[in-house]
Amino acid sequence: MTAKDNLKFFAALYGLKYVEERIEQLLEDFGLADAQDKLVGAYSTGMKKRLGIARALLHKPEILFLDEPTNGLDPEGSRSLLNYIRRLNEEQGVTILICTHLLKQVQDLCHSFVFIDQGRFLEQGTLIELEDKYLGAVKVEVETPLDVNEANFPDFPVIDQRPGYLVFQVQDKEQIPQLLAAVLAKAPVYSGNILGRDLEALYFKIRGEQDE
Repeated sequence: MTAKDNLKFFAALYGLKYVEERIEQLLEDFGLADAQDKLVGAYSTGMKKRLGIARALLHKPEILFLDEPTNGLDPEGSRSLLNYIRRLNEEQGVTILICTHLLKQVQDLCHSFVFIDQGRFLEQGTLIELEDKYLGAVKVEVETPLDVNEANFPDFPVIDQRPGYLVFQVQDKEQIPQLLAAVLAKAPVYSGNILGRDLEALYFKIRGEQDE
């Protein structure tokens, strides 16, 4: 079947009527309008993936389960799909559960996370909740021309360095403004970044503690 016929077929299985406009909109949203009369068997992997998600949205579900939705998509296709998922949640209020191992890809997309390892529940929470629970001592990478020998701050030891960057350790996030003020008193600060706070790093820390 063509993409359009495919959507019509599944609309019939759902018992939906008068869905021509809905089908046209979904084909447009997923960039398949120009290929709607092309046989799906000739579609690329990415096009098939997009058609599959369009098919799942035909009946306007309140909850949508997606398993590795970006698998097989190129970077542009992945970004487009994730942006559509975000709009679907924000504009239509659809609850979306995404199963994926691409943690960096969904870190800024999802509101909360559940970690499961071989069917075993490890942890759940928002990124901030997980960070507060597992981050511990904070490593802050500061982009600055300050020399390591000049960065002699007793409360903020330098634990690593590379050209143009110094990595300091602070006890918690509340001390970061004090650290930056101390560096600014001696040299410009171009950027600051907390290390190890991304979802992937937190996952490995949580998994390590669970295995102990």
